[in-house]
Amino acid sequence: MHQEHLLGQVRSVLDDLFSKSADLYQRPFTKEHWMQLVDVGIMVPCIPSPYGGKLSTKTTFHLLAIASYFALPLSLRIMIIQLLFTSTLVKHASSATKDEIFPRLMAGEIGGIAITEPDHGSDALGMQTYYCPTHQGYSISGMKHWQGLSGETEWFLIAARAKTPDGKLAGNVDFFLHEMSQGGMQIAERYHTPGLLMMQYGKNEINVEIPTHRKLTFPSGKRNPLIMDVFNTARLAFPAMGLGFFTRIQEEAESYAELRQVNKKALKTYDLVKFRLEHLRAWKTICAVLFEHSLTLINVYQPLADKTLLADVYKVIISDLMLKASHSLQQLYGGMGYRRFSFPEMAFADSRPFQILDGSNDILSMQIAWLLIKDMQARRIDNFPQFLQAFELTKLADVSLCDRFMAISPNYDMPQRSLMQLGQLLARVVVVHCLRDAQRHQTLQEGDVECALTVLKTEMHQLFYELVSA
Repeated sequence: MHQEHLLGQVRSVLDDLFSKSADLYQRPFTKEHWMQLVDVGIMVPCIPSPYGGKLSTKTTFHLLAIASYFALPLSLRIMIIQLLFTSTLVKHASSATKDEIFPRLMAGEIGGIAITEPDHGSDALGMQTYYCPTHQGYSISGMKHWQGLSGETEWFLIAARAKTPDGKLAGNVDFFLHEMSQGGMQIAERYHTPGLLMMQYGKNEINVEIPTHRKLTFPSGKRNPLIMDVFNTARLAFPAMGLGFFTRIQEEAESYAELRQVNKKALKTYDLVKFRLEHLRAWKTICAVLFEHSLTLINVYQPLADKTLLADVYKVIISDLMLKASHSLQQLYGGMGYRRFSFPEMAFADSRPFQILDGSNDILSMQIAWLLIKDMQARRIDNFPQFLQAFELTKLADVSLCDRFMAISPNYDMPQRSLMQLGQLLARVVVVHCLRDAQRHQTLQEGDVECALTVLKTEMHQLFYELVSA
């Protein structure tokens, strides 16, 4: 199946669904709706060819972008099914497991992933869910929460740590494939959310038995490469999930500004409105650049444990801009944007949790700083601007911009708030690098690039002054 044909078919199904059901935002996406997408091949790009698929990161990312144009939580849903769940099986499942599950996914079954625990959110490696070997495989016990698609899936990947003979838990995290029809995974509590109403979340009590062949495998000699692969795969998909969302917000804003009259003048003629529209344009451009950047560098069906820095940058930048863009649209609409289930209200409610999902932006920003400090020390470079001009993901950033950061001396002893600000600043330097690269290859209109750079540099100067004055 050709990519354009598949994307056109999916877009057509979603057009039809959302035009017929104005309240589709207000409830979980049904099995009947999912089967309409399965029938036109939505699972093809995430299933290996021996099972009727054709693995394609490009097609998968374009599907996420199309879905997010209609509804951000729908894109999140597809990301969970195709990337967090299915791509993890593509990379790490045994042959017996692949033979067992891929035909069923092609037929419409879906899976989710269970990592986060009530007492171990950001501290995923400290999870207390454990497993012990049995004669038939493994026994897993624990409690998980905030699992997307709770109560909706036929399968779940469960993360757990081995319990050693002395009762302690091993450092590495392993993953196991559980078939929900076998029982043992009960919803202890449903979580009600102000946004993401197309998804179901909850707290799940786990006491399950897993056959030996359903334990996932990963290369030995590395600490937690599997869990980092899972996290990075999700975070690297953020530009794809964001692209359709930003496109829709920009279209809604421009249409409203064109039609809305204030004092017998179109809203778009006011300077503050032009300012908002310029920022929406810049944020969409940034997302589009990172989307194209991801297509050139990322294969989500190959291990991605070594792509942590890029994954963190994508996630922090895009989720921050999602919230800014949706809030700006709501402000533009005024009171009409606050109506329940209006597009501006749903866009704002749906985008809010993305700064927390798949890792808090505060923590990921600090992690960006740590990774860069580690690289600086490995290269034995003390001069921060010099490092930025040599580092692979920042070397195309403006020299004049980097030179302004001479006053910054990154080190592990910086206060947490300073590490966070440094990470936010570094993430934006990476985006400037990507914009300059796009400019060099003429993949964007010059005016769009300059507009995005202007907005970015304003944010960077503010972060810089906050950092040096701390």
